[in-house]
Amino acid sequence: RAQNYLEGKAAGRGWQQEIRFHLATGHEVTLANTPHPKFNSGGPEALLNGVNGSDERYGDEEWLGFSGEDCLATIDLGTAKEINEVAFRFFKGEGQWIYLPAQVVVAASEDGTAFTEIGRLEQVTGASKVVSPRITFPAITTRYLRIEIKNFGIIPQGQQGAGNASWLFVDEISVK
Repeated sequence: RAQNYLEGKAAGRGWQQEIRFHLATGHEVTLANTPHPKFNSGGPEALLNGVNGSDERYGDEEWLGFSGEDCLATIDLGTAKEINEVAFRFFKGEGQWIYLPAQVVVAASEDGTAFTEIGRLEQVTGASKVVSPRITFPAITTRYLRIEIKNFGIIPQGQQGAGNASWLFVDEISVK
């Protein structure tokens, strides 16, 4: 929480932001594909800053938007840490051509070069605007994670935007 004061009295509106810390909060993340410039104001760091984007709209600085591309992220946890879960936030707005991912794969590495798959979601589903799936696995100790979030692909016939590449919107990637 923050509040400005002038001569000992509150001036203006106060501000507050919830930050949900997890094992990757504030750590280095690199993306193989750059999000669309219109939906990249938070930069790659928005994926690990502990701040959730809006549950109602995808245009704030926490959501990263990929037009027809996958989100391929490599996370450096700084040191080897024991983990057993990776959670995600995806936006769904099929009327705006925004589809849930076709697949999510999580891989781990000790050296940042050789990765071994530790979990996957073959199908991401959900009825709400924000879908928050988790991949859990037996506890492992690792320093690096590679996250492959596969774009839905071409919008099917009969849907708004049919024949066009879908959008993929990703928010926080939480590591526990």
